[in-house]
Amino acid sequence: MSPVIAIAGGKGGTGKTTIAVNLADALHRRYRLLLVDADCSNPCTRTFFSAAKALWQKEITLFKPQILEERCHYKACKRCVELCPEHALLAQPNKPPALIEDLCNGCSVCQIVCNYGAITEAQQVVGHLYFSEVDGNLHLLVSELTPGSRKNPVVVHHCMVEAERLSDHYDLTLVDCPAGTGIDLYLILRYATTAILVTEPTLLALSDLKKLSQLLLMAGGKPTILVVNKSGINPNLEKQIVSEIEAHYVVKIPYDHRIFRQVSSGRLLTHLNSKYAQIFDKLAEIVVQLAHLRC
Repeated sequence: MSPVIAIAGGKGGTGKTTIAVNLADALHRRYRLLLVDADCSNPCTRTFFSAAKALWQKEITLFKPQILEERCHYKACKRCVELCPEHALLAQPNKPPALIEDLCNGCSVCQIVCNYGAITEAQQVVGHLYFSEVDGNLHLLVSELTPGSRKNPVVVHHCMVEAERLSDHYDLTLVDCPAGTGIDLYLILRYATTAILVTEPTLLALSDLKKLSQLLLMAGGKPTILVVNKSGINPNLEKQIVSEIEAHYVVKIPYDHRIFRQVSSGRLLTHLNSKYAQIFDKLAEIVVQLAHLRC
C-alpha cells in the first residue's frame, strides 16, 4: 500500500477538510494521489472538486435477518434471541422475535444458530462509496453514510479496504478523517504511516487534541505534523498547544477572514494568493520527506 497520510483533528471544525483538499492540490502536481474522504457522516471534499468525473459507485450492505413466521418455533425456542451478541432481537409473546435494526451488526449469528431454517438473509444498505477523477494525477474516493444509519465504523472500514485495494496505483494516499476520537478514526490510524493533526488555538481544541494523541499512541504511534489553523487569535494558548503536543513538525496557518469566504464558496486556498500556496507547498514538502518519496 502507498504511504497513508491521515488528516485528523479531534473536534469538528478545526479545518481538516480544508487542509486535506489544499494539500492534495499542492501534492498532485508532482505525484499520483488518492484523496479519501472517510468522514462518512459529513463528506464534503467533493465541494472543492465539483468538476470531478464520476467513475463508479458502490453500495455498502450488511446482512439483515429476515424471520419467516411459518418456520419460526417462537413459542418454544428463543435461541436466536439468547445468542445474538448485540441483543438486536427482541422476544415477543405469541410472535416471532422483532429486529432492532440499529443494534444489528450483520454478524448472521442468528441465522447460524437457528435449527429450523427460519432466518434468511436480507440486506440493509448502510452507505455508499463514490470514486471520481479530478485529473490524471488526482482521484477521489468518498464514503457516505446512509441518512439515519449508525454504522459509521462499517462504512469507514469498507472505505479503507477499498482505499487499500486502489492505493498501489498511487504514490500517496491522503485520508480526510472523521471528527472525534472513536473507533472509526482508530480504524484509519491503523493504516496511517503519518498523521497530520489539525487544531486551532482554543481550549476545546486542545482538550480533544490530547485525546487524539492518546489514540495515536494506541494505533502504534506515527510521525506527526501539527497544523495550527487560525494561528494568531490566541498566541499564549497556541504556545501551550505546541509545547504540550509532541509533533515532529509544526505548520501554522494565520487567521484571515478571506479564508472563510474562499472555503464557503468551495474554492481552494492555494488559489487565493501566493502566501497560502507557499504554506501548502511547505506542508507538502514535509509530507514527501516523511513518506520517503523521490522529488
